[in-house]
Amino acid sequence: MDKRYPHCSDETTIRVFFAIYPPHHVCEQLTHRAEMFQPVCGGHRVKIQNIHLTLVFLGNVSLNRIDVLRKTMQTITAQAFDLTFAEICYWKHQQVIFARPEKSPPELFSLISLLKMALETTGFGFDNRTYKPHITLIRKTNPIATTRLDKPVHWHVNEWSLLQSRQTGHGVEYVPLGLQSLEQSNIHNI
Repeated sequence: MDKRYPHCSDETTIRVFFAIYPPHHVCEQLTHRAEMFQPVCGGHRVKIQNIHLTLVFLGNVSLNRIDVLRKTMQTITAQAFDLTFAEICYWKHQQVIFARPEKSPPELFSLISLLKMALETTGFGFDNRTYKPHITLIRKTNPIATTRLDKPVHWHVNEWSLLQSRQTGHGVEYVPLGLQSLEQSNIHNI
Protein backbone atom coordinates (compact mmCIF):
# COMPACT_ATOMS: atom_id res chain seq x y z
CA MET A 1 0.00 0.00 0.00
CA ASP A 2 1.27 3.49 -0.88
CA LYS A 3 1.48 5.57 2.33
CA ARG A 4 0.34 8.68 0.42
CA TYR A 5 -2.92 6.90 -0.45
CA PRO A 6 -3.81 4.87 2.68
CA HIS A 7 -7.33 4.16 1.39
CA CYS A 8 -6.01 2.56 -1.83
CA SER A 9 -4.42 -0.78 -2.65
CA ASP A 10 -1.54 -1.07 -5.14
CA GLU A 11 -4.03 -2.26 -7.76
CA THR A 12 -6.11 0.90 -7.44
CA THR A 13 -6.22 3.35 -10.29
CA ILE A 14 -6.60 7.09 -9.98
CA ARG A 15 -7.75 9.57 -12.62
CA VAL A 16 -4.86 11.84 -13.65
CA PHE A 17 -3.97 14.59 -16.10
CA PHE A 18 -1.28 17.19 -16.79
CA ALA A 19 -2.27 20.85 -16.51
CA ILE A 20 -1.22 24.41 -15.89
CA TYR A 21 -2.63 26.26 -12.91
CA PRO A 22 -2.97 30.02 -13.33
CA PRO A 23 -1.78 32.19 -10.44
CA HIS A 24 -4.49 33.18 -7.95
CA HIS A 25 -5.00 36.71 -9.36
CA VAL A 26 -5.71 35.19 -12.80
CA CYS A 27 -8.17 32.69 -11.28
CA GLU A 28 -9.94 35.60 -9.60
CA GLN A 29 -10.22 37.47 -12.91
CA LEU A 30 -11.58 34.40 -14.71
CA THR A 31 -14.02 33.66 -11.88
CA HIS A 32 -15.25 37.25 -12.07
CA ARG A 33 -15.90 36.78 -15.83
CA ALA A 34 -17.81 33.55 -15.11
CA GLU A 35 -19.92 35.33 -12.46
CA MET A 36 -20.90 37.91 -15.08
CA PHE A 37 -22.01 35.27 -17.62
CA GLN A 38 -23.74 32.79 -15.30
CA PRO A 39 -27.01 34.77 -14.90
CA VAL A 40 -27.39 34.68 -18.71
CA CYS A 41 -26.30 31.10 -19.43
CA GLY A 42 -27.02 29.23 -16.18
CA GLY A 43 -24.94 26.17 -15.38
CA HIS A 44 -22.38 25.44 -12.68
CA ARG A 45 -19.28 27.60 -12.27
CA VAL A 46 -15.92 25.88 -11.90
CA LYS A 47 -14.60 26.43 -8.37
CA ILE A 48 -11.81 29.00 -8.27
CA GLN A 49 -9.34 26.39 -6.97
CA ASN A 50 -10.15 24.10 -9.93
CA ILE A 51 -9.49 26.60 -12.73
CA HIS A 52 -6.77 25.17 -14.96
CA LEU A 53 -5.57 24.68 -18.52
CA THR A 54 -5.41 20.96 -19.34
CA LEU A 55 -2.32 19.85 -21.26
CA VAL A 56 -2.81 16.07 -21.60
CA PHE A 57 -5.53 13.89 -20.06
CA LEU A 58 -4.48 10.33 -19.21
CA GLY A 59 -7.53 8.98 -17.39
CA ASN A 60 -7.19 6.07 -14.96
CA VAL A 61 -3.60 5.15 -14.11
CA SER A 62 -2.43 2.50 -11.66
CA LEU A 63 -1.05 3.94 -8.42
CA ASN A 64 2.18 2.01 -8.87
CA ARG A 65 2.87 3.99 -12.09
CA ILE A 66 2.49 7.51 -10.64
CA ASP A 67 6.21 7.70 -9.82
CA VAL A 68 6.97 6.84 -13.45
CA LEU A 69 4.87 9.85 -14.48
CA ARG A 70 6.76 12.07 -12.03
CA LYS A 71 10.09 10.88 -13.41
CA THR A 72 8.82 11.38 -16.96
CA MET A 73 8.01 15.01 -16.11
CA GLN A 74 11.62 15.55 -15.01
CA THR A 75 12.91 14.47 -18.44
CA ILE A 76 11.05 17.27 -20.23
CA THR A 77 12.82 20.57 -20.84
CA ALA A 78 10.49 23.23 -22.17
CA GLN A 79 10.40 27.04 -22.26
CA ALA A 80 8.19 29.33 -20.18
CA PHE A 81 5.64 31.40 -22.10
CA ASP A 82 2.90 33.99 -21.79
CA LEU A 83 -0.82 33.44 -22.28
CA THR A 84 -3.51 36.03 -22.93
CA PHE A 85 -7.17 35.04 -22.72
CA ALA A 86 -9.25 37.48 -24.71
CA GLU A 87 -12.51 35.66 -25.55
CA ILE A 88 -15.31 33.88 -23.72
CA CYS A 89 -16.89 31.19 -25.90
CA TYR A 90 -19.49 28.40 -25.84
CA TRP A 91 -18.70 24.80 -26.77
CA LYS A 92 -21.95 23.13 -27.81
CA HIS A 93 -20.70 19.52 -27.69
CA GLN A 94 -19.56 19.82 -24.05
CA GLN A 95 -22.12 22.50 -23.02
CA VAL A 96 -19.42 24.65 -21.42
CA ILE A 97 -18.47 28.31 -21.34
CA PHE A 98 -14.70 28.69 -21.65
CA ALA A 99 -11.95 31.27 -21.97
CA ARG A 100 -9.90 31.00 -25.15
CA PRO A 101 -6.38 32.36 -25.59
CA GLU A 102 -5.83 35.16 -28.05
CA LYS A 103 -2.84 33.30 -29.50
CA SER A 104 -1.42 29.93 -28.64
CA PRO A 105 2.32 30.32 -28.18
CA PRO A 106 4.54 27.73 -29.89
CA GLU A 107 6.13 26.97 -26.50
CA LEU A 108 2.76 25.62 -25.29
CA PHE A 109 2.49 23.24 -28.24
CA SER A 110 6.15 22.26 -27.83
CA LEU A 111 5.50 21.32 -24.19
CA ILE A 112 2.50 19.21 -25.19
CA SER A 113 4.43 17.52 -28.00
CA LEU A 114 7.37 16.69 -25.71
CA LEU A 115 5.00 15.39 -23.05
CA LYS A 116 3.11 13.15 -25.49
CA MET A 117 6.37 11.73 -26.89
CA ALA A 118 7.62 10.97 -23.36
CA LEU A 119 4.30 9.34 -22.44
CA GLU A 120 4.38 7.15 -25.56
CA THR A 121 7.98 6.12 -24.76
CA THR A 122 6.98 5.06 -21.24
CA GLY A 123 3.86 3.21 -22.42
CA PHE A 124 1.11 5.52 -21.18
CA GLY A 125 -2.12 6.00 -23.07
CA PHE A 126 -3.67 9.45 -23.26
CA ASP A 127 -6.37 11.48 -24.99
CA ASN A 128 -4.78 12.31 -28.35
CA ARG A 129 -7.47 14.55 -29.83
CA THR A 130 -6.43 17.76 -31.53
CA TYR A 131 -5.39 20.14 -28.78
CA LYS A 132 -7.51 23.27 -28.37
CA PRO A 133 -6.26 25.30 -25.42
CA HIS A 134 -9.06 26.60 -23.22
CA ILE A 135 -10.06 27.09 -19.61
CA THR A 136 -13.53 25.85 -18.68
CA LEU A 137 -15.41 28.40 -16.57
CA ILE A 138 -19.02 27.13 -16.45
CA ARG A 139 -20.42 23.63 -17.11
CA LYS A 140 -23.87 22.50 -18.30
CA THR A 141 -24.75 25.89 -19.74
CA ASN A 142 -27.03 27.39 -22.32
CA PRO A 143 -25.39 28.87 -25.44
CA ILE A 144 -23.93 32.37 -25.55
CA ALA A 145 -22.38 34.34 -28.36
CA THR A 146 -18.58 34.56 -28.39
CA THR A 147 -17.63 37.67 -26.43
CA ARG A 148 -14.37 39.58 -26.72
CA LEU A 149 -13.11 40.72 -23.31
CA ASP A 150 -12.54 44.45 -22.94
CA LYS A 151 -9.67 43.61 -20.53
CA PRO A 152 -7.89 40.41 -21.59
CA VAL A 153 -6.49 38.18 -18.85
CA HIS A 154 -2.68 37.75 -18.99
CA TRP A 155 -0.27 35.48 -17.19
CA HIS A 156 3.28 34.18 -17.41
CA VAL A 157 3.40 30.38 -17.35
CA ASN A 158 6.51 29.04 -15.64
CA GLU A 159 5.42 25.61 -14.35
CA TRP A 160 3.07 22.70 -15.02
CA SER A 161 1.57 19.94 -12.90
CA LEU A 162 0.49 16.33 -12.69
CA LEU A 163 -2.93 16.25 -11.00
CA GLN A 164 -5.33 13.66 -9.68
CA SER A 165 -9.02 14.31 -10.31
CA ARG A 166 -10.87 12.97 -7.27
CA GLN A 167 -14.63 12.94 -6.78
CA THR A 168 -15.68 13.99 -3.28
CA GLY A 169 -18.99 14.67 -1.55
CA HIS A 170 -18.46 18.35 -2.43
CA GLY A 171 -17.64 17.85 -6.10
CA VAL A 172 -14.40 17.33 -7.96
CA GLU A 173 -11.13 18.08 -6.21
CA TYR A 174 -7.73 18.27 -7.93
CA VAL A 175 -4.83 16.86 -5.94
CA PRO A 176 -1.29 17.87 -6.97
CA LEU A 177 0.96 14.84 -7.60
CA GLY A 178 3.92 16.53 -9.31
CA LEU A 179 5.22 19.92 -10.36
CA GLN A 180 7.78 20.79 -13.05
CA SER A 181 9.31 24.20 -13.79
CA LEU A 182 9.66 25.66 -17.27
CA GLU A 183 12.92 27.26 -18.34
CA GLN A 184 12.99 31.03 -18.57
CA SER A 185 13.96 32.41 -21.96
CA ASN A 186 17.07 34.57 -22.27
CA ILE A 187 15.29 36.68 -24.87
CA HIS A 188 13.59 39.77 -23.48
CA ASN A 189 11.28 42.13 -25.29
CA ILE A 190 12.69 45.64 -25.45
